Amino acid sequence: MSRIKKILLTLLAYLTAFIAAVCVSSFVLNQGKVSGEQQRSSADLPLLYVRTGGELMNEMHGYTEPVDGGYYRDTLTPVGESKTINLSMDTYGHNISSVSFELYNDQYTDLIESGDCTDMEKVNAMVQMQLQFKNTLYSNREYCLHLMLKNDQDQVYHYYTRVRYGSDLKVAEKLKFVLDFNETTFNKDSADALSSYLESTSSSSSSDKSLVTLYSSSDTVTWGSMAPYRTSEIAIRLKEINTETAAFTLSYTIESSAGDINTFYNVNEYYRLRWTDSKVYLLDFERRMAENIGLADITVSSGALRLGIGDASDIDYASYGTDQQQYTWVTGDQQLWLYDNTNRIMTKVYTEEDDNHNCGRQDEAGIKVVHADPETGDLYFIVYGYMHSGNYEGREGVMVYHFSHGDVLLEDLVFIPFNKGFEQMRSGLEELAYMNDDGTLYLLLEDTVYAIDVNMGKMDVAYKDLNSSNCTASGDGIFVMCDGGDENAGERLKIVDLNSGKERTIEGGDWRIVPLGYAGKDLIYGLIDPQMLTEDSSGVIRTPISEVHIMDENYNEVKTYQKSGDYVMRLTISDGNISMKLAKAVKNGNYTDYQDAGEDYIIRNIENDDQKIYV
Repeated sequence: MSRIKKILLTLLAYLTAFIAAVCVSSFVLNQGKVSGEQQRSSADLPLLYVRTGGELMNEMHGYTEPVDGGYYRDTLTPVGESKTINLSMDTYGHNISSVSFELYNDQYTDLIESGDCTDMEKVNAMVQMQLQFKNTLYSNREYCLHLMLKNDQDQVYHYYTRVRYGSDLKVAEKLKFVLDFNETTFNKDSADALSSYLESTSSSSSSDKSLVTLYSSSDTVTWGSMAPYRTSEIAIRLKEINTETAAFTLSYTIESSAGDINTFYNVNEYYRLRWTDSKVYLLDFERRMAENIGLADITVSSGALRLGIGDASDIDYASYGTDQQQYTWVTGDQQLWLYDNTNRIMTKVYTEEDDNHNCGRQDEAGIKVVHADPETGDLYFIVYGYMHSGNYEGREGVMVYHFSHGDVLLEDLVFIPFNKGFEQMRSGLEELAYMNDDGTLYLLLEDTVYAIDVNMGKMDVAYKDLNSSNCTASGDGIFVMCDGGDENAGERLKIVDLNSGKERTIEGGDWRIVPLGYAGKDLIYGLIDPQMLTEDSSGVIRTPISEVHIMDENYNEVKTYQKSGDYVMRLTISDGNISMKLAKAVKNGNYTDYQDAGEDYIIRNIENDDQKIYV
């Protein structure tokens, strides 16, 4: 299997988000067709909601076995002076016989209280209940709440939310303001009523309405000329609450018509507000909109795959194949698509959406292609996060899938459970998720690299006791980790070719050494003076980099960067170009703090003869 050729993204100057046209100019024909859609079994676990001010919020999804609740911080449930929480449950056909709870400290290490929910009764299509805490709760302190639903067959489903206790939180009033604001955005005649909450500037939103902010005009906030209407209930999540401030997110879908074409969009809004007795201040507002990609919405014409409106950073794609047969895969909107460029057929390989169950379209799920077979067109990919449906519904981890292009068949190969939260999972998999020619898949999860034989379903530990923040990998399977040293930096770098198994090292000598990433095939690493690895006045151990080194694929050094008196505190790589956040060391008593010294850049001229995709 030859390496998947990553397509160079070239952003057209006049597009800030995109009306997604994936133009594969050398081999996508002007006319095409779309067909095929693979689906899994529907989700059916019960859903729990918190009931506040007559509204349902903080939708909770069930787990089929306990997880570490300290890692699950997606929602915050308020508790007032009555120390009660009102809950609603959509059973989805399950006969739930009892609901109990456990309250833990914020790290989920100490049990504070346990008990049962009371007053369970069916109201319309939902089951309502209440739980009450008896022990002392402390204001402005967070707790972890574990809820357990038991059905008539003694199966237990587990649900988690954070809890914050406080008096005079005014949650219902703050939520009403947010919902009223949202409702007003759909009434163009009321646009002026929103102006007093906005801080409008001349150029603060995308021309296609994919991004709208507090600084947008009232006309843009009220959808411009789109005239949309909501086609779903609003999913409300409370993210932050105290006496004065609160932060909410709203998620819903809309439909907009242009001529005879009706288009659906997924919308996510963020509100942060401050409440006073005399006025409500909107501190932050952001609305992101992405077209709901469906088979009927994709067109293959004029040398382009047109995917709709959205954010270019949310889309990933690559081409692969032979001289006779070419393919393009695309991921975005929690979906995976495969386009047969030669036969002009688009297939929807995978989607997280389930029309028969309110899966909430949570953001805490990811899709990543780990291998594409150029001879057959087959794809191997991982789906990670909470499993909404299928054989592993209600569990969290990594599912490895194989899609047979010839048979138009999706099969699950291996499931790797992981119960320490999505962010922990994503941070490792962003660094390493790679499958080699022999069918061995390497995944970095927390501090361990696992080697999985996807054909045999066998998993082994390849490397352990790592710090995922001190690891990196290239797109063609070169994995770099720190060796020796401590959690902050290593004494040397160990470099492993996951294709051949060959290893080599780069010694730090008198320095500590950390990998910083890859720019194309060039490895970037940093050197740190060990004496500078000390706590600052806030108690944080900083890792100020004195020198940045760049090596090509043959390990020849092609660039060294250092600036007298300055340290690199953060380095980011984008399209092969490197930006660095600089700081100067400043003594503060017995501590060393760092003062901002601006930014600097390294521009890399990386040759790339791959096909281009214009977004």
